[in-house]
Amino acid sequence: MRLTLLFLATLFLMGCGTTKTYDGPKRKPNELATVEAVRYTKIGMPSRMELLLMTECNGKIIGTEFKGYPKKIDVLPGHTKIKLFYRHNLDKSLWEVANSTGAITYNVTEGQSDIDLGEITFFTQAGHNYKLMFYPAILSEKLCTPSLWIIDKDTKQIMYGSIPQGIADPVNIEI
Repeated sequence: MRLTLLFLATLFLMGCGTTKTYDGPKRKPNELATVEAVRYTKIGMPSRMELLLMTECNGKIIGTEFKGYPKKIDVLPGHTKIKLFYRHNLDKSLWEVANSTGAITYNVTEGQSDIDLGEITFFTQAGHNYKLMFYPAILSEKLCTPSLWIIDKDTKQIMYGSIPQGIADPVNIEI
């Protein structure tokens, strides 16, 4: 029972906190910018997910299959270059999605697809919070490579890309 609770607590805490993307000592929050990548999940039969995975920031590897991918990162202010993947299971059958949990065959990769989105570069300011966003195919029901935008959550300024028409809140899209 204790082992089960420990496992569940570990799963719950995955993605919490931020990943340091720079060398040197830890800095104060007002000296850094925070970048968050959006993740969408729709529970059902089968459950659907779409994620932006940050793999590199300014040439430093920050996420891998082995250690996981951060949801939030701390970056030094200035020009920031982030390498991204888009992961989803929208084109998978119920069997493939169930299999992707690892509960049946311990194979978590067959139930998901990855698209390399390349690198994006934008300017960050110390003390600001940014969010990498896209309109989820879960809502549009059209599987395509997502169009990204980056928004400064504090000022609502678009730092990269453009917001699709009809989006009421460019920071939070409800599934």
